[in-house]
Formats: sequence, C-alpha cells, structure tokens
Amino acid sequence: MRASGADDYWSYIVGFTVSAALQAINLQPNRNEIGPSDRVALLVSALSSFDKLGELAVGIDSTCSLEHANGKSYVQEIICYWREGSPEHFARQYQHFMHLTAQKILALAATSPQPIG
Repeated sequence: MRASGADDYWSYIVGFTVSAALQAINLQPNRNEIGPSDRVALLVSALSSFDKLGELAVGIDSTCSLEHANGKSYVQEIICYWREGSPEHFARQYQHFMHLTAQKILALAATSPQPIG
C-alpha cells in the first residue's frame, strides 16, 4: 500500500483503519477461539462495513484492562473519523480504499505458505 503525494494522507488513514480492525479482533473475548482463516475473514468483513467494525468495537470489554479500554476507544475514534465530515465523500473513499485493502489481504492470505492471523 505505497502511496505518494496526495495519496499519502489516505494511505495513513487506511493503515490506521486496518490497525483498528486488527486491534478490535485481538481484543474480542473469544479471540482464542478465532482461527487464522477466521481472523482474515473478520478483518475483510470489518473493512467492508462500518457496522461490522462497530460490532467488533461493541464486543470489546473495556473494563477488562487499560489495553481493552484504549483499544475500544481507538476503534471508536476511527469509526467516528469515517462518519464525520462529508459522509458521502468519506463513504466513497472508505469503500474504495477498504475494498482495495481487502483484496490485497485476501491475495496475501491465498499465497502465504503459512496461515495469516
């Protein structure tokens, strides 16, 4: 996901969004039951929909630890970022960049000799 010029901004935002989705997955109460292929599917699903990312955020028990509280806050901040400003513009940008990112993740998972997750 290399970018240059004006695309640098979106590259960073995509990185923050992927990071938030991974953090949300890793802070789920049932994280030990989630296998590598399920993690990839969850990640792609979370990147494809605000609602799925929101569901993952809701699933984080912020009373468990400071890490959980900070993680939940971070995921919610990313969701709010995408919903602020011009919703139509950000929705198009989100769908475009998250679709490309999800395709790259799926391609990487398909060609990786070891499970990703």
